[in-house]
Amino acid sequence: MYVLLLISALAASAPVHPIDHCDHGGSTMDLNECGQRNLDDSQANLDRVYTAYLASLSTSPTHNALLEKFQRAWLVFRKGTCEFFEAAQADGGTMGTQIYLERMVKITDRRTQQLSGFESGDPDGTPEDGADESGSEASA
Repeated sequence: MYVLLLISALAASAPVHPIDHCDHGGSTMDLNECGQRNLDDSQANLDRVYTAYLASLSTSPTHNALLEKFQRAWLVFRKGTCEFFEAAQADGGTMGTQIYLERMVKITDRRTQQLSGFESGDPDGTPEDGADESGSEASA
C-alpha cells in the first residue's frame, strides 16, 4: 500500500510536460542546447515514474523482467521513430537536431503518461488525450 501511495505521489508531482527552456530564438546551437535541456527534464521525469513503478512490482521478478524488457524495446522504438522524423522533415538540414529533440520530448512525455496509467490501474496504459505513442493524433 505504501509503495502505491509513493508511486502516486511521484507521478502526481512530476510534470507531464517539462518546462520549455527554449525562447525559440537565437542560433541553431542555442536552440539545440535548450532542446537538449527539455529532453533531459523529460527523461528525468520518465526515469522517476519508471523507477517507482518498477519498485511497485518488486514482489514479482517475472513482472520486473517483463517491464524491463518492454522498456528496452520502447527505447529502441523511440530512437527509431525520432530518427525517421528527423530524416523525413529535415532532410539533412540544420533543423534536424531540433526536430529530433522535440520528437524525443513528445514521445518521452507520452511514455511517462503511459507508465503512470499502468500504475493507476489502466491496463492499456494509454494516454487520455487520444494520441498514439508516436505523438500524432490517433485516427478514428
